[in-house]
Amino acid sequence: MLTCEFPERDFEEERTIALSKYKIDSEKVKYLCQRTFNAALFGVNHPYGQVALESLIF
Repeated sequence: MLTCEFPERDFEEERTIALSKYKIDSEKVKYLCQRTFNAALFGVNHPYGQVALESLIF
């Protein structure tokens, strides 16, 4: 494990899958409610209250 390789093609495939899941989940009511609940419960300045943005992830 000292020298790991991540072929670009495999990495891009996984990135595309993760992005698709993120887009689908971000439209679901359950996901939207969880985001709002966490922000209200923990506050927007707490890590649990913050939301990952698509532009920052991918």
